[in-house]
Amino acid sequence: MSVVWMRTKISQSADRISQVEIEQKKVNRRLQDIGAKIAESHTPEVLKAGIPASVRPSLREQIIWVPDSYGGPQQLASSNP
Repeated sequence: MSVVWMRTKISQSADRISQVEIEQKKVNRRLQDIGAKIAESHTPEVLKAGIPASVRPSLREQIIWVPDSYGGPQQLASSNP
């Protein structure tokens, strides 16, 4: 009697494990799909297409160079590189 009970429980456990493995494969496939969509959305062509035509590169006068080390308020921002 106990051997039949143990075999039944083992079979039930194996079924649950199989269901979990199937679900895990589905999740992994979905994750790969999402990763592919993210990678596609970060391509230069897609990023450039999302920029309005009115956007242009900065002019030299618009760039403020900041020194590598902070030496005081007078050196916080400089217009010369």
